[in-house]
Formats: sequence, structure tokens, C-alpha cells
Amino acid sequence: MTDQPVRRDTSDDEIDIGALMARVWATKGRAMIAMLVVALAFSAFLALSYLASDKTVTYSQAYDLTFDGIANGEFPDGSPFLISDVISSTVLSRVYRENQLDTTDLTLDQLRRGLNIEPYAPDYFLIVERYRSQMSGGNRSAAELTELQQQMQSDLRTASASGILITLQLPNGALSTDQAREILRDIPNAWAERAISEKGVLELNLPIYSERIFDEARFESLDYLVGIELLLDNIELIQENITALKVEPNSTNVTDPETGYNLEDLEKAIADVAEYDLRQLVDPVKELGLARDPDFVRLFYNSRMQELQLQQRLWQQRAEVTRTVLSTYRSEGASSATGAAGSNPQASLAPQLGDAFLDRLLEVSRQGDDLAYRQQLTRQVLEYENEALDVQNEMAQIELTLESLNRAEQSNEDIQRYVDEVQERLPMVLETLRDYTRVIGRIHQQLGRQAVGTVSELVRPMGGSFAESTPRAVTSGDVKTLIALLVLTLFGAVFFSLIADLFRDRKAG
Repeated sequence: MTDQPVRRDTSDDEIDIGALMARVWATKGRAMIAMLVVALAFSAFLALSYLASDKTVTYSQAYDLTFDGIANGEFPDGSPFLISDVISSTVLSRVYRENQLDTTDLTLDQLRRGLNIEPYAPDYFLIVERYRSQMSGGNRSAAELTELQQQMQSDLRTASASGILITLQLPNGALSTDQAREILRDIPNAWAERAISEKGVLELNLPIYSERIFDEARFESLDYLVGIELLLDNIELIQENITALKVEPNSTNVTDPETGYNLEDLEKAIADVAEYDLRQLVDPVKELGLARDPDFVRLFYNSRMQELQLQQRLWQQRAEVTRTVLSTYRSEGASSATGAAGSNPQASLAPQLGDAFLDRLLEVSRQGDDLAYRQQLTRQVLEYENEALDVQNEMAQIELTLESLNRAEQSNEDIQRYVDEVQERLPMVLETLRDYTRVIGRIHQQLGRQAVGTVSELVRPMGGSFAESTPRAVTSGDVKTLIALLVLTLFGAVFFSLIADLFRDRKAG
């Protein structure tokens, strides 16, 4: 008898989709009830949280920073700009006092903790959208996309650097809207006024000497010859200040409001002081060898003479080396110029002349064509020889001064009246120079203000940016959380309902 295969009934293994959907639909009532319970529970939680939380009001105001250098984080004078300085303790104390907030329930510490400041870019989304359209349009290479990305980041940094947003969050009822608006307006203004008046951030980034370099007590402590030499050096310094200011825009139109001097007037007046007023003092002092302590003066000038002799020798050696390079270049041609710059004459003088000087020769040798190179070397020779001649002239002046000191010791001439004249005239000359230096300082300030602006232009409020907001009982985040909870509740209710129905059917069967 042959065994017949047993045929298995697979009807029980097939899933009836219609029956399954019917079962799922049958759970709709329980799912709706579960979702309603979750929604009510979440709403109750939000209500209790809102009622239990401290009610606050948030005020905000955006500002434009308009001074040059803000993109680099610097003030016009070169000092660093820190955004946190706008709400520093010094600024807030001044605003708190000027707005008489001590008469309210708001403390200074509450004001400080409620303030926040951050960079602000009103065109942020416009910039992003503009570059996004450029990057999405057309077939661009990876290098082009990278360049556009870098440009977008640069524009965003620039836009953010030029704006700030100040936010003030306080308990509800602590201040009125007008008071909060006034505080947000006074904070940047107080910061700007302090930065300008106390820190001088609007000054031009130029080193300007003050009248303190002509302090009378300082010159009285020096001997006549040394003091007058220092005085002449200081006059050269303030003349350099005038020269630096004259290259600034609109400098010829600026006048001192107190004296009416402009830069041209000052330059001529200071030159007259050096040429005439001081000459009446310098010539008798040098000719007669006037000195409080001749030995000290002689020692000073002897030491100075030794320094000048070293300088003269150095300039002469530099001229000789450059002349040797030029001669070698002419004889061997342009191809050997670099080799000539490193030849034995230079190597023998390298310890005295230094690497910087030799590097300069090598740099020049690589520039331009044959004629330009030779012209450059020739100009350098003349420059070094002129420097040596200037040093030699200064040495000659010192020799005359030393000779006058020797004559003064051997002469019985009554020179007291010249000493009295020097002591009488020198303070008047110093006072005149101090006045002129003050004028330079005032003109310097005016040029800085013209180039940068006044207090109201250092920081400017963005029109229509003041905002007042209170916390909502239900935020967009709360709505998203509720939707997520309801979706999870729906799937959970359907799943557990199906499981419960399955066990119930089995027990019934």
C-alpha cells in the first residue's frame, strides 16, 4: 500500500486584511478616549505650569553700530571693541542712576541679570536666500560652490558685526513700557558717551604727543645745553604730528575753536619758535659754554661723540658694501648680481652690518631689470653717504660745544646776565610750545570726530525694532509636543486594544 502525501490546510495561515481593518476600526472609540485623556492631562500640565511660573515681560531693541573698524572688532583708534562692554557694570550703574530706578522696586542686580546682548543681522535670511539661489542655479563646480559658501559666511559675519540686539526681561509690572524703552535707549548712548569721552575711541589712530613733553620741571633738572637739545628734539616730534595730521581728509579746513589756528599756522608758528626764540638761547649758551655742571656736560657730549663715530662708520661701511656690489654687478653682469651680494666683502662685514641689511641688498638684486637694479644701488649709496654726512655735521657741532666749554673755564668774562636771560626766557618758550601742542590735540580730536561721527552716530537705533512680548501659555513647541503625544497615544491605544481583543476572543472560543 502506497503512502499518500498529507495535504495541509493553509487557510488558517492567511491574513484576512478586511477582518484586520475591521478590528482596527473597532478600536476607534477607545483610541479617541485615550487621546482625549492625554490631551486633557497635557493641557492641565501646561495650565498649572503657566500659573505657577513667574510672569515676565521681554523688551528688545536693535541697534546699528556705525563706526569704522566694527567688522574687524576695533574702534577707530585701534582699540578692541567688545560687545559685552555695552552692558558693563559701569554703564548699567549710570543708566540706573540717571533714570532714578532706585525709586522703583527694580534693583540694579535685577536689571543686570535681566539684560542680554547679542549680534544682530536683520538681513540674515535675505543673505542666505540670495546665496542659496546662486548655488542651486546652474551646474557649478565644487570649487565655485565652496567660494560662494565662503562669501556667504563673510557677508553674514559682516552683517552680524554691524548690529546688536539688546533684550531686557523683567517681572511683569516691574516697569512700564515707556520706562523700559527709555532704558534700552539710554544703555547704548551711555556706553557710547563713555567710550568717546573717557576712552577716546573716536581719536584717529595716530600717535599724538601731549603738552607734557614740554614739562618745565623736566627741563630745569637738565643742564642748559642738554635741555635745549632735548627741546629741539621734542619740537621735531610735534612737527611730525602736524605732518601726519595734514594727510588726513579735510585737514586743511579744520581750525582750533579757541585760537583759530589751522595746521599751516601751527607749522609756521612752531618753526618760528625753533628758528628765532630758541636761537636767542641756543647761540649764547653754545658760544659762551654756559653750563651748571661743565664736567657732566663734557662727559655727556663725549659719550655722544663716541656713539656718532660708530654710526658714521656704519653708514660708510654700508655705502662701501653697496658700492662694491654695484661695481661687481657692472663687471660681471646681471646674472652674477646675487652672487656678488653674498661675496667676501659682504661676508667680512656681516657681523657689523647685520642680516637685515644684507637681506635688503639681496631683495633689491631680484627686482626689476638691469637698469632699475643699478639705479637702486646708486640711490642706496647716496642715501648711506648722506646719512654719514649728517652724522659728521652733528659731530662738528658737538666739537664746537666742547671747545666753548673749555673757553668758558679759562675766561673771566661775567656771564651771569646770560644765565639769567636763559632762566627767564626758557619757561616762556616752554609755555608757548605747550599751548601749540594743546592746539594740535584739539585739531586731532576734531579730525577724529569728522572721520567717525558724534555720539548719536556711533550707535543708532533701528527704526521700528522695539518689541514687547509676554510669555504665551501655549507655545509652538508645546503644540508640537502635544501632536507627538497624540500620535503615540493613537498607535499605543490601537495596539493594546487589538491585543486585548485577541485574548478575549481566545477565551470566548
